[in-house]
Amino acid sequence: MGETPCAPRSAAAREAGHLPVEVELDAGHQGVDAGLVRAIRRQRDAPGPEEHRPLFEGWIANLLRIHNDYGGGLFDDWYYWAPGEATRTEVDFLLRRGRDWIAIEAKSTTRADADQLRGLRAIDGLAGLRRRVLA
Repeated sequence: MGETPCAPRSAAAREAGHLPVEVELDAGHQGVDAGLVRAIRRQRDAPGPEEHRPLFEGWIANLLRIHNDYGGGLFDDWYYWAPGEATRTEVDFLLRRGRDWIAIEAKSTTRADADQLRGLRAIDGLAGLRRRVLA
């Protein structure tokens, strides 16, 4: 697996430097709660189609965070992953527990096509990858 930019989603992960050898930080990825952005903008109408993806990803992020914090350690650290050479290939959530990894791609559509599974296929060579999940 080549150069693999990866941004830790937790401050503890960033500070501790818990990244596999093949992974580098991608400082350009910043997680922002899309629902909070809508509230600040006073957008109280139904979300438009362009907002479905960030709202769904934020919802999944919150579920993962809640389950981990209150449900007993689903993961040690979590990351966003995208290979440096590809602009449309990503994995929304890369969870690390010890040396094991789980890759989760969140899709807000009712039917995923091959193009939307590109990130889960691309990360297949990550050492310790135990599961790839489409949510």
